[in-house]
Amino acid sequence: MDEIERRFLIKKFSTDFPFPLDLPRFHIRQGYFELPTVYSSFRVRIIDNREAILCIKDGKGIKRPEIESKIETLDFGKKAFGLCSHRLEKVRHRDGRWEIDFFSRPLDGLVIAEIELKSVDEKFEMPKYIEEAVEVTNSLTSHHLARLASELEGSGKSALQFVYAYAFSSIPRIVITGGPCSGKSTIMGSMRLVDDLHCVPEVATIIIGQLGIKPKKGFNKKFQRLVHSTQRLFEATSIQYAAIDGKLGILFDRGTVDGAAYFEGGVIEFEDTLRTKIDHEYSQYDLVICLDIPPEDIYEVRRTNNPARSEDYRQARKLGDKIKEVWQNHPNFVFISNDGGWDEKVRKVKEAIDKVLK
Repeated sequence: MDEIERRFLIKKFSTDFPFPLDLPRFHIRQGYFELPTVYSSFRVRIIDNREAILCIKDGKGIKRPEIESKIETLDFGKKAFGLCSHRLEKVRHRDGRWEIDFFSRPLDGLVIAEIELKSVDEKFEMPKYIEEAVEVTNSLTSHHLARLASELEGSGKSALQFVYAYAFSSIPRIVITGGPCSGKSTIMGSMRLVDDLHCVPEVATIIIGQLGIKPKKGFNKKFQRLVHSTQRLFEATSIQYAAIDGKLGILFDRGTVDGAAYFEGGVIEFEDTLRTKIDHEYSQYDLVICLDIPPEDIYEVRRTNNPARSEDYRQARKLGDKIKEVWQNHPNFVFISNDGGWDEKVRKVKEAIDKVLK
């Protein structure tokens, strides 16, 4: 069965606001299990401590497939709720087809209004007591909020600040990628000196260098899952803090799609292993800058200066070509060759970034 629903973050109520006394209300505890896919959510909902419901939703947007099933025993529901990775609590007020949710700590201050529709294009009116609201149907789900509640638990930080940053941030997200010795690390280092940019380091390097976990034969899929999930965490948190800090852009040292270059089956195996779609991964970034690896003579010099670099030139060229291949269908893909030398390469990178920031 499909759920057709639109969601709004309430920013201001009018003076004839009827809560909390005039409408039916329900206390809801909601928990989510982490799934190995970005397209599904699996939740447990306990209502007024008297009934428990399981729900699976797929996709995103206004119309989503949904399956609900009431749990026969409340004790089982409570046990399942306790095993959830992320949880939230709220008080729901029902006004006809509208449901107005007031969230509890650490999401206190947050109010979401939802309406279920009969069709995607059905016309509707906001309740008169809602004076100002912003639609978050495509940007902020309850699953997002449950994750945020986990992050904020015990921090004393305001949820509203993070929600506004997550839901309304238009900060450009830029990836710099490329093969070995392409100059990516050097350019990232110089960009860290730009105050308006929030720079995020390469996740795989941190995992390998700091944790000592390396991709080995027979271990690649597990390693790529680790890199992908860690990258998502780094990116989501960076977006929130960059918006709060007033940054003009976020610069990622590689993005999630880089992982596809390390699968023998390329994008298809990447999608299958990580339970995702390449178009979804592309949508997480506004610009992708891919750097070409240098000519062989320059590569050998740079390789000698970096004891961690084990690839010979043929291997490096092959990897660089695969990275270009997995990214090249991104709608805003820029490939920067070595034509004109190093200074020209740097100039073109800065030019591409400036266009997005402006």
